[in-house]
Amino acid sequence: MSLRFPWAWGPSNSLDWTLGVTDRVPVALTIETAGGTSTLDLTSLLLTELDLKTSASTMAITFPAQAGLTIARIEASAASLVIRVPLGVAARIRAVKAIGSADIDSGRFLEIDSGREYRSADYESSEYRVDLSIDVSLGSVEIL
Repeated sequence: MSLRFPWAWGPSNSLDWTLGVTDRVPVALTIETAGGTSTLDLTSLLLTELDLKTSASTMAITFPAQAGLTIARIEASAASLVIRVPLGVAARIRAVKAIGSADIDSGRFLEIDSGREYRSADYESSEYRVDLSIDVSLGSVEIL
């Protein structure tokens, strides 16, 4: 117990959180972060929608492997993102980037609209898909 914050159990200076969400019920998540390092492993979730805003942070995100269609909107400023789309999951990626860099796996995601849209060859027919809109300013994004 913390002497400084007696209502808070555990280490008094701990800002490390582990949050679990069931993999049996479809969920929509809205997440806002600022600063620090975060890892979102959504692999086993039935995630229908993700709205993520982050700034001045480093974040790794792994999308669901078998959720059907996941619609994701990500806004990041002064952030470094690594986004993983599991094998067997198709993706459509619409990217808007201000000053920053984007590294998108061109072997998996074909460029459709000169750096603004990328898509898996089997996106329209795939059972498992991610529809990702991403806006990065003053940062970097890597999509694997």
